[in-house]
Amino acid sequence: MLAECRRFPGQFWLLALGTLVFNLAIGLGMPYETIYLTDTRHVPVLTVGALWTISALVSLPMLIVSGRIADVRGRRILVLVAVGDVVFFYTAMALSREVWQFFIVLILEGLFGWPMFLTGANAMVADLVEPERRPEGYAVLRTAMSAGIVVGPLIAWFTVANGATYSQMFLSAASGCAVVLVVFALWVKETRHLAVAAVGELQVVAKRTGGYGQVLADRPFLLFSAVALLPLFAYGQFLWIVPLFLRRVLDVPGSYWSLLLFVNGLTLSVVQYPLVRAVKRLPAMTAMAVASVGIAVGTGGFAFATAAWQAVPLVVVFSLGEAIMWPVSSAVIAELSPRDARGRYMGAWTIVDCGGRGLGPFFGGEGMDRIGGRRTFAIVLVLGLVGAALFPALRRREQRRPVASEAEPTQAEPS
Repeated sequence: MLAECRRFPGQFWLLALGTLVFNLAIGLGMPYETIYLTDTRHVPVLTVGALWTISALVSLPMLIVSGRIADVRGRRILVLVAVGDVVFFYTAMALSREVWQFFIVLILEGLFGWPMFLTGANAMVADLVEPERRPEGYAVLRTAMSAGIVVGPLIAWFTVANGATYSQMFLSAASGCAVVLVVFALWVKETRHLAVAAVGELQVVAKRTGGYGQVLADRPFLLFSAVALLPLFAYGQFLWIVPLFLRRVLDVPGSYWSLLLFVNGLTLSVVQYPLVRAVKRLPAMTAMAVASVGIAVGTGGFAFATAAWQAVPLVVVFSLGEAIMWPVSSAVIAELSPRDARGRYMGAWTIVDCGGRGLGPFFGGEGMDRIGGRRTFAIVLVLGLVGAALFPALRRREQRRPVASEAEPTQAEPS
């Protein structure tokens, strides 16, 4: 195992460690975002769903810009801006009182927060890790995220159960993210130069990264993204609508949702890396189909849940699908993208990712009010399974000639 770890460069492990702490801090506040808005600030459920959807949708134009920035200016600036924005997000969540204030906070988080971090971090992993090990590299990064979500919500559950307020948890989350921001600013180096063969080629790359015409003309990428929207839509229900379903339909206390997030994070932490190594032997589209089934059943299965304990196996099934989907999909996008357009492809994929997940809460919130939670999750189940059926039907991806040879990455230069 130690020999396997040594095959990843030090900068990769620094990124993974920072991501671990970043997600641990986020885990202190994330379980209570929706509950805080509805129960403490008395924002209607439909309004909350709309706020999350708007937050996701407004990120789309900025992700287009951030993809170009990643190709021209580098990945590091995206990571730093994103972490700084999350510090602001949780500080403002703790201090805001009115709906219009939450609207502004969520808009800014959508523009500069987690989606931008994913674009920068995913591009960094593609720069630092050779192609044949990228699924495992992304699995390590996702394991770091999951481990943070194991510890963060567990601490949050214990702290809230002992009298802490939601606002105090948000301020704690902001403080933890501020520590990560300092560490990244001091020690994380730029990796963009690793995506090109020589310094002289950087000028050529800069001239070619002005638009997204190459991405929009890429048929395999577009087909893959279109099918992926279905399981992403199902995934979007998990973080924001499932806790409301538990409270309103199953009459489960808010602290129980923290424990379910702990189950989710623990499952991912334990199985993600070995599971991705195992499914790496499968065709990528087959692995994506398996992941879609897990996400669809784990989320849509709440349509048939009648007791709180049934949420546990559903979360485990969901977690298994999640463990496969993001490392495999990120590796697929890295393989599809030419090296000089890697930032734009990762930015476009993050748009698909956030757009699909962002539409979920809006539909789920309106569905909860109009047709009931069980019917809403039944529709989610069907849509996710349709996505699973479509992945194997995708055409074989076209072979590409990379701009520069996929040589093994060298040590990153100082920023």
